[in-house]
Amino acid sequence: MYIKCKVVSKISNRMFEGEYEPIQLLEMSPDDLIESLVEVDCTCNTESGYSYCGCDDEFEECALFVDGKIVKERW
Repeated sequence: MYIKCKVVSKISNRMFEGEYEPIQLLEMSPDDLIESLVEVDCTCNTESGYSYCGCDDEFEECALFVDGKIVKERW
């Protein structure tokens, strides 16, 4: 059995979704769950090569949903 989780950026409306086992959710704080959902390996191509772009910073302001119910909002 898996539970659907979703985080939505209040800045860009970009969304990440994932499915977690109930035991995983019990072991995570809401902030840990947000970090897990938005964990991306994003690099930007610049003239000097690749660098971290920090696009996940847009989720500093977000809403976290677990099983369709809002459980945390960050402003």
